[in-house]
Amino acid sequence: MIRITTNLNAEVVEIGDPERRGENIHKSDEGGQRNVGRPYIRNRGNKSTMPKTPSVGVGVIVEKNGQVLLLKRKNVHGAGSWSTPGGHLEYGESPEECAIREAKEETSVNIGDVDFRAITNDLFEASEKHYVTIWMEGRHLSGEPVVSASHEASDVGWFAWNALPKPLFLSFRNLLEGRCYPPSQANPAAVSQVGSNLDH
Repeated sequence: MIRITTNLNAEVVEIGDPERRGENIHKSDEGGQRNVGRPYIRNRGNKSTMPKTPSVGVGVIVEKNGQVLLLKRKNVHGAGSWSTPGGHLEYGESPEECAIREAKEETSVNIGDVDFRAITNDLFEASEKHYVTIWMEGRHLSGEPVVSASHEASDVGWFAWNALPKPLFLSFRNLLEGRCYPPSQANPAAVSQVGSNLDH
């Protein structure tokens, strides 16, 4: 048996240990094979949780007349900060489909010609969340922005790159400051024009 006790009194138990069989968590694949050997963490309250894994998000840059579409986040991590439309990538969904859907759901704006721009690796330490964000950009087709998802946003509008509202959402900041893959795919207009206007 493999047992590791941390300073939080959490215990890592190896799946498949015959002496702890009653506590094992098994996950079957489509062929019915058990996922044996993957550890889970048992905390002080004897509740079992799987190891933390990053989530996949999609952000979409929408520009019109040299301005970028931003919304103010609400009731979600990063509440009070400004970012582009975006959200979780759903099962079976492509990043392009997610970008179009999120722009419509959050702002009522229709976009098209969606292309990949970059990827950011975003760690929100305070809320213990980790996202890999796929950044897309789309062409504005129709619609004026409104707050369509009032439970997730409190304001929305078009902003000049050299007059972005503050504070900016961590994932968006990482993109603008070139902390992305590949770095050359950060928005050059934003990086050159925003500069010291970014809220440090």
